[in-house]
Amino acid sequence: MSIFSFRTLRGLRPRIPLAAIAAAAIVVGAEALLRSGWVAATVTTPGGPVQIPEDIAEPRLTGYDPALWTASETIGLRMKPGYRGILRKPDFVREVRLNGDGFHDHEFRERALGETRVAVLGRSIVAANQVTIDETWVNQLEKRLDERTPNRRIELMNFGTPGHNNINRLALLKEVVLPFEPDWVILHGSTDPLSQKYGGMQRLVEYRGYSLRYLNPSEIPLLERQVDAQLTSLQFLPGRYLYLSRLLSLLRGAESNLRNTIRLGDHHKDKVDGRPYLLEMRQLCQERGIRFLYLTNGPIKHGRGIQWLREAGFQVVRDVDFIDPGQPELFWPGDPNHFTVQGNAAYAEALTPALAALLAGG
Repeated sequence: MSIFSFRTLRGLRPRIPLAAIAAAAIVVGAEALLRSGWVAATVTTPGGPVQIPEDIAEPRLTGYDPALWTASETIGLRMKPGYRGILRKPDFVREVRLNGDGFHDHEFRERALGETRVAVLGRSIVAANQVTIDETWVNQLEKRLDERTPNRRIELMNFGTPGHNNINRLALLKEVVLPFEPDWVILHGSTDPLSQKYGGMQRLVEYRGYSLRYLNPSEIPLLERQVDAQLTSLQFLPGRYLYLSRLLSLLRGAESNLRNTIRLGDHHKDKVDGRPYLLEMRQLCQERGIRFLYLTNGPIKHGRGIQWLREAGFQVVRDVDFIDPGQPELFWPGDPNHFTVQGNAAYAEALTPALAALLAGG
């Protein structure tokens, strides 16, 4: 029998079950149909209604979607001015809107006559991107202070920035905050400024659609390898590229595990003495007649940091004197470093008497 006979060739064909071929055809057809735009529907999912095809045209990212930060030569990294995006966490999905200067606050306006202007700097718990602008503790504190001083307008300006340490904040103070000519600068920070876990300025570089946050350029190759691994992982490929996979995940209520930001863990952060940065920040303010207040955040593990602040002549307010900042009910269960809506409100209420007295005397 010739090797080119029909019987021989039929015996060489791949032995794929017809059911598998049919299943593959259905998947390919469904994907093509979803991409065509011919299907327009609203589907109910555990996470809420989903519009097809709009809500499955791009992968849903955990964290900030799109990326929140932009690189800065002088400040290291900062939030994008005018940012509009979504913050997805296990406990919530929030729309995030930043003002034209890149901060989680209403647009900064011209200073009113007789107004007391207060700049608040700090980390992500100050920015409070997990809630709306009106729900942040900074904004609520401003309203409470205004109620206590009806004859004097008090403006609190929220310069809180996720990812910043005191080196970044010093640069932010010089370049962005001081030109607004505040009367007060409040730095919301650790109870132990003697030992920071960030040994350098936080910086950012873009790589293959990811924002890489780093302290030392030597970290970049490792971060890039992590990105390469995520982009080629079979676990992530369907959700990254297929409409059908995204739709099925939403119908199951599955959380996204795709990201666009990577940074190294805490074990890569060398601890440094944070005192020089605090001293320089205070000096910059004093030279301009600006009052400088250090507002400590969190339980006090030991008194060395507080003792140094006071010995160095810093004006200090400890939040722990007015509220237990370690109460679990103040924080999101899946994001225990940030206040809930109720936590922001409770924090603002607790701080109001002390800050009202300080501002009235200043």
